[in-house]
Amino acid sequence: MADFVEQPVEPDTSGIPKMASFSELSVGGGPTKFLVTKRGLSIGDTTIVDEYGLNSSQNFRADAISGTGPITTTSDSFVDVSGSSMTSFVLARPAVVSLSFSVYGFNSRYSDTNGQETAEMTTQLVDSVDGVVEAAFLTGVPFVLLDGFLYPGAADIYPSFYSSTTPALLSTGTHTLKLQFRREGGVGTATITAFGISYSILGI
Repeated sequence: MADFVEQPVEPDTSGIPKMASFSELSVGGGPTKFLVTKRGLSIGDTTIVDEYGLNSSQNFRADAISGTGPITTTSDSFVDVSGSSMTSFVLARPAVVSLSFSVYGFNSRYSDTNGQETAEMTTQLVDSVDGVVEAAFLTGVPFVLLDGFLYPGAADIYPSFYSSTTPALLSTGTHTLKLQFRREGGVGTATITAFGISYSILGI
């Protein structure tokens, strides 16, 4: 590794509060050049810290995806939720990643006998390298529309809602996040009406 080279830096007269001043120090060159100046720290063309603090847009890669349904299945095994696969990201080393997903869904199973009974469905967030990150159990909220004041009318079901944010230590490799779902108990139709997935990699 080359020796540190001290270089003078022009004074900053903008008046904006910044970190304490110091001379410029640099090591190497090209895309791996390590540079420290009074205005921050950078590696190659990537600014890690500037005069205002940590540069989050350079340090924390992030992405999000969402979709709407109805998306249905009568499978008793997990199947992919259509449209939920995210663009892959690569980790050169293990990293903590903040993972979030939300889903509106229900199982259509209900009966008019002695009121309405509901069955579950399961939705899970899956990573292509590290497997299942989080799972949600949803039933739905049944209701009956009244026909006038005395007689029950049509029965229907509202979707339940689930949301979760999990800090997960993910392994080195190429990661693809997606949702999967299935019905529970071998009855009804599992239905997703809306979903969302997002991640933020806590480091570079």
